[in-house]
Amino acid sequence: LFRSLHIDETRSLKYLNDCLESCKQYSDIKPIPVQGYKGANYQDICNEFGISIIPFYVNQMAEIGDTLNRAFSCSAGHFKIWQMIVDSGEPGVVLEHDAIVKGPFSNIDVDDDEILWLGPRIDKQDDYTYPQGAIPDYIEVDRWEGTHAYCITPKTAQYLLDCIKKYGLNDSIDGQLGMRNIFDMKMVMLDPPAARSEEHTSE
Repeated sequence: LFRSLHIDETRSLKYLNDCLESCKQYSDIKPIPVQGYKGANYQDICNEFGISIIPFYVNQMAEIGDTLNRAFSCSAGHFKIWQMIVDSGEPGVVLEHDAIVKGPFSNIDVDDDEILWLGPRIDKQDDYTYPQGAIPDYIEVDRWEGTHAYCITPKTAQYLLDCIKKYGLNDSIDGQLGMRNIFDMKMVMLDPPAARSEEHTSE
């Protein structure tokens, strides 16, 4: 099952359209758009998912509340999709709105208790072409930048939701899952990458 996360915003919807268009070249990839949490605040997120917030961040709200709430809203979109994966009983691919599919997913396997990262951030869309006929390899990694494209099983999704409830609402999902791996997950990257996300530093 494929879920493409976006928010109700012009730029996000443009990215989403590009993401959906990139999927059309593969008949087995039919992502379901999932609307995220533009403008949500941490109280609403905590109430919806039955979680608490780390007190450190409450103390920062007066100074950088807008920045923190944007990070929490992004994380909440992933929580929503994790619950969908649990409910489905099937492994799921999470694509953020700016992910672009570059290769097939039909021969990809993901195990319980791991995050399979599907591709890196790159500078430009045309920097990379998926090699036709490639047989994917799986390389274990310690850290990963970006949560734009990954795959998990229902068991892993439930574990991540349980961790959020145990530890509380934290900073950006990128920092939690990939860059700091605070849930001590096994992390594997796909080689060659089947997806990528273009940097948008100039926008």
